[in-house]
Amino acid sequence: MRHFILTCALVLNACTAPNTTDNTNTSTTSKPTLDVEQPVCTMEYMPVCATLEQNGQQFTKTFGNRCSAHSFIPKDTKVIKVDDGACE
Repeated sequence: MRHFILTCALVLNACTAPNTTDNTNTSTTSKPTLDVEQPVCTMEYMPVCATLEQNGQQFTKTFGNRCSAHSFIPKDTKVIKVDDGACE
């Protein structure tokens, strides 16, 4: 009988969930923020050709639509113009 009670106690102890609560003070921690608010773009395909300038060099790049063109251009890149249609 002692072995049965001991076995039941061990099984019940093994089945309990570990304490996973975080005791740190969350009011002092800050969430990471983006420098610029990113717009939410639709997934429609209406290609545009963006002429860009980076480090003094101009180049063209095709984007899926105008929103994605303006969303995915790095901050250090200057937008010269954006035309409808894919780049040639």
